[in-house]
Amino acid sequence: MQLKVHVDVSVLERRFERNPKRAAVVARDALREEMAGFRETVIKKHTRAGGRRAIPGRLTLRTGWFKRSFRVGASGSTFDTIRGWAGFSTTTEVMRTRNVRVHPAAAAILQEFGGIVKPQRGKYLAIPFGPARDSRGLPRYGSPREAGKLIAKKSRRNPENIILYRRAGRELIAMFVLVKETNHAAPGRLRLRAGLDKMRERIVKRVDAALARNI
Repeated sequence: MQLKVHVDVSVLERRFERNPKRAAVVARDALREEMAGFRETVIKKHTRAGGRRAIPGRLTLRTGWFKRSFRVGASGSTFDTIRGWAGFSTTTEVMRTRNVRVHPAAAAILQEFGGIVKPQRGKYLAIPFGPARDSRGLPRYGSPREAGKLIAKKSRRNPENIILYRRAGRELIAMFVLVKETNHAAPGRLRLRAGLDKMRERIVKRVDAALARNI
């Protein structure tokens, strides 16, 4: 499972006529540099303003998986094969704050396109409320079992969901909601495709300029 977007330099065919091998090296290196700039632009957009505050259209800076797993580059050795690319690592990582495995590419696809999340094991997803999160908004517990004794009640709003409460004196504090699935209905937060489309013309012009200087 991958989320990967590409940019090619097919419009620059005329630059490859004089010295194809040299042109391929120059084009690939220039394209790699431009893709690195695209990466920095995307990362700044999502981490520059507010850090942990939720901002519409941006990711909050929490686990760092986005920055660690976001990859860009350029490949190819001939005019027909040179491509710039941006995507996410397919290596599963373990979140440091809790023993939960995360697939960055799958998470990126969800942020880019939206989708429905279902539990891999068991019947329910456990979504923590504020009291079950730390100051960064990350879950304090790997599962509700780690939160101690909890009281389960059906949700009044949706009887299919279950609310888990912790008793504090006479008060019940909502800790988790158990749901069978959740619809991530806000796609396009990464905007990788839209961002690359916006920069594509500039990238091609800069690769063209590099070829003009060096060929």
